Amino acid sequence: MKYLSSVFVAACVSNSALAGVIYDQDSQSNRVSTYTHGPVSKVEVVTSNSRYFQGFYETQGVGAECSHVAIFDDVAGYKIGDLNISDVAFYGEVPEGNIHNAKSLRLTCQVDGVDYVVHHKVPGAPKVTLESNVVASQWQPIFGRTPGHYKDVKYSASVFIDNQAGDGQCYVVDQVGKMPKALPLHPEVIQFNTNHFTMDGAAYYDAYRPFLVKMIFCSNAGGTTILGDEWTFSQSQEGKISHEIWFNYR
Repeated sequence: MKYLSSVFVAACVSNSALAGVIYDQDSQSNRVSTYTHGPVSKVEVVTSNSRYFQGFYETQGVGAECSHVAIFDDVAGYKIGDLNISDVAFYGEVPEGNIHNAKSLRLTCQVDGVDYVVHHKVPGAPKVTLESNVVASQWQPIFGRTPGHYKDVKYSASVFIDNQAGDGQCYVVDQVGKMPKALPLHPEVIQFNTNHFTMDGAAYYDAYRPFLVKMIFCSNAGGTTILGDEWTFSQSQEGKISHEIWFNYR
């Protein structure tokens, strides 16, 4: 959990009901922000989806409430969209095209007849970059009902992860086949902001299921990034190996 000391900026405009802005002062994008001043004591995003936000806020002060929540691009400053609000919960879809953008939730809240705007920073979805290579040898031709396959396969990879938040989390799984582990990511879930990992060693696949697929899952309050590293081996022709790196975002 992230504890923030809040900044109260007085807007000394006569006859104005807007009293101030409560900023996410530590400038970090995280899942939770807490505040010591104003109508809100806490804002939390509970989802890890780049296309849909859901969260809640907690008030402080008698009669404090929030009436509107909007999403802004935290760098460019333009408005991305509005969220629905019900009691102390907010939720809604995020327009396409904003997956990796850092965002700011802005809650319009009232206490004692005075309006405040409370800011909560939300990271863009994690960024994952991977380079990998396979070296296969000792080709075994088709024999009876056994497909052609390699007895010896070496897999190496280098992966850089930017979770864009200190409370981002990642883990790695071998979806098909067996490959070297990306310690300490395999299979434990670990929390970090940015890190670099390497993998190098023997890999194994089933001659009847000629694939190696490694998947990396990273998530934060702004979304989930899934990277797949997929190798396909021909069952009839030596030297025919195809490779694809693909992404999915939620």
